Amino acid sequence: MPELTSTVIPPSDVIGGCRLLHQIGQGGMGVVFLAEHRALQRKVAIKLLPESRVDRDHVRRFLQEARACARIEHPNVVPIYNVGVDQGHYFIEMKYVDGRNLAQIVRIQGGPLPWRMALKILRHAAKGVEAVHNTGLIHRDIKPSNIMISGEQVFLMDFGLVREETHSELTQPGTIVGTPAFMSPEQCLGEDIDRRTDVYSLGATLYFLLTGRLPHEDSTPNALLARVASGKPPLPIRQLNPTVPQAAADLVGRAMAFDRGNRYQTAGDLLREMTRLLRQDPIVEASTVDTSRMSLQETRLTELVPELVPLQAIPSTLLGEGTPRWKLWAGLAGGGIALLALGIVLNLTFGAGRQATPETSSPSPASRGAGDPEDGAPPPRRPRNIDQMVRIPAGNAHLGDELPRLAAHLPDVPFPADWPRPQLIHVGEFLIDKHETTNAEYAEFVQATGHRRPSHWSGPKPPPAIENHPVTHVSYEDASAFATWAGKQLPTEAQWIRAFRGDRQWFYPWGDTFEKLRANVSENGAFPVPPGTSAVTASPADVSEFGVYNLVGNAAEIVRDKPIIRGQPWFLVKGSDWARRGDLYGIASAPFLFDTEATLESRQHEHGQYGFRCVVEQPISR
Repeated sequence: MPELTSTVIPPSDVIGGCRLLHQIGQGGMGVVFLAEHRALQRKVAIKLLPESRVDRDHVRRFLQEARACARIEHPNVVPIYNVGVDQGHYFIEMKYVDGRNLAQIVRIQGGPLPWRMALKILRHAAKGVEAVHNTGLIHRDIKPSNIMISGEQVFLMDFGLVREETHSELTQPGTIVGTPAFMSPEQCLGEDIDRRTDVYSLGATLYFLLTGRLPHEDSTPNALLARVASGKPPLPIRQLNPTVPQAAADLVGRAMAFDRGNRYQTAGDLLREMTRLLRQDPIVEASTVDTSRMSLQETRLTELVPELVPLQAIPSTLLGEGTPRWKLWAGLAGGGIALLALGIVLNLTFGAGRQATPETSSPSPASRGAGDPEDGAPPPRRPRNIDQMVRIPAGNAHLGDELPRLAAHLPDVPFPADWPRPQLIHVGEFLIDKHETTNAEYAEFVQATGHRRPSHWSGPKPPPAIENHPVTHVSYEDASAFATWAGKQLPTEAQWIRAFRGDRQWFYPWGDTFEKLRANVSENGAFPVPPGTSAVTASPADVSEFGVYNLVGNAAEIVRDKPIIRGQPWFLVKGSDWARRGDLYGIASAPFLFDTEATLESRQHEHGQYGFRCVVEQPISR
């Protein structure tokens, strides 16, 4: 029998035909376990009413939750499978949602979400709330920890405080239930409530996502209740996060209006206003599809949010009319443009015509700084900082992919028939940076060495807004000089792919299915407007099994290998970036090749899509 860590100790590890595995949550109305339905052989969540609460009122409330959820059939509401009592334990069996709630996501993010992403998530939560209201119920406990994201789907959770919109004897007037920081003033005052209290809570949740802070804070629960009930407004959103448009801040203000008559009157009204605001953005695709009646499959975020898919794998200014999206462009010095077909590029990458040479060539005069080696002295090095590095165990790197498997995965891409066979390369143990090198880190290097600064900085330091973004607008030699100064190296292609794939042959770090919300790529329109890099911590789901982040999106990355093609060294870049189609350019085997340093620098100057991270090849003790 597994060790159960809750206050609920069943006489058996099987409840309602489900074998309990371990506790995954606990609240005022029950303890939740991950379980396995023995007959159906699927994972489920089992909510048990604690023995201390097995009395008439709590049992009725517990069963009311199950019956209320069972009445709601909507893809954004967690479904109930079964309810009953077994061995004296009241239980609810429901769908197991394997994901994170919004409170956890903001905590991992370390601050607010991009405003468009926050609105898009709340749109789906509002759809769930609208479905609750349409069945005559009020949720009464909407808050970030009760909204879950699993893969690309949003679920409204925890109906322990749900009640009929018409008065229910289970909650008497004057009774205060809920979570104070997200409760409406009338709820804090113990007044009779209606669906507009859930509208307020949705607005308070959106405030939290946009600012990373609770809308109301105080030292004690009673003081917090009094603060909300007084109608004192929270700090202005744009004071805490100036990147939020005024229209979005106004939307939250109206949803959280003290007088419920001044709020959006229904969750549907709030939903429509969020949709309208998102569609005002010029890169958002408009959609007139009514999603409220879509099937479960259709309501995955991939389908529900067409504005996440602007279908601009490469910006239109870089593509000639009729040019396939699978071709790679590189700007040539002197203003010309070279077109490299992906099949040719990868044949050169993995075929006999390419010879990899990771040695660094001499820096060009334009890229040298005052402390570069050829000026007579080695650049000063800072002590190795390996606290933010990930140890990658020795093993194989799977370079390339089988053509039939690729063609089945991306049927719209005309891969050439002579696609190269994959290679298996053994890689020794090494450390790799958890995130891309940031502008702030590169600024330390510039200050210490006098090396030239990236062209998009207006002064010796980066703008504060991008300090935690990956450094871009750098050359191969710039990246190599930084790595040398830091006591590190650029990764080889094999090391980079080893960190990306491990021992597996997945297309993406997390598996074979592309999930556009995971990474800052062109399909995910929730990132900065206009599109560009985001903070290196802004995509916590773009992560490999080793804990290495942003290998699919944000900035594509310069690696150490300089393959010899037709007798000349070419520069190699791995991964997708914010401007490109992540499902294609984000696969492990997709490279970018540039025939000269000038080509790479020209491309960086125009678009700033390439960054880098570093490795330590002989790991030292932490």
